[in-house]
Amino acid sequence: MGLMVVCGDQDLPAGKNSLSHDPDNPNMLQCSNTTIAGKDGDTVILPCSTKDKMDLSLEQVEWFFEDPPGEYKTVHVYFQHKDYLQKQSKDFRNRTSLFKEGLSSGNCSLRLKGTTSHSGRYFCSVPGYQRCTVTLKVLEAGKNNPHHKGR
Repeated sequence: MGLMVVCGDQDLPAGKNSLSHDPDNPNMLQCSNTTIAGKDGDTVILPCSTKDKMDLSLEQVEWFFEDPPGEYKTVHVYFQHKDYLQKQSKDFRNRTSLFKEGLSSGNCSLRLKGTTSHSGRYFCSVPGYQRCTVTLKVLEAGKNNPHHKGR
């Protein structure tokens, strides 16, 4: 038991545009508040989708990791049916993928094989949409998560 995911729309990376939070705005990325039980080495899903289920298969979808605070590493980039991983941080190589079949219905969630070094804040960005923030906490294998309530 060791992975916790908390979603929100707080603090965006510097230089990234932000739309004001409006729950009625269809141009909004959303992620459900989810707790994931797991441990170092597990594959986790960082949830993110468009509220209006817009087809994102031709759009640019970017995931970033904040490390250290105020600095951002590229986790995954997708554009027009292709992954563009040339600028992907080496910490995430061969560890990430999108649900490509779900992009046509607005699902831009990230699949990540996590390690303890992947704990922190992630941002999903799609031009024209409010960004989604996901905080991931990865515990060492064998450690229990004191915050997990068995949901």
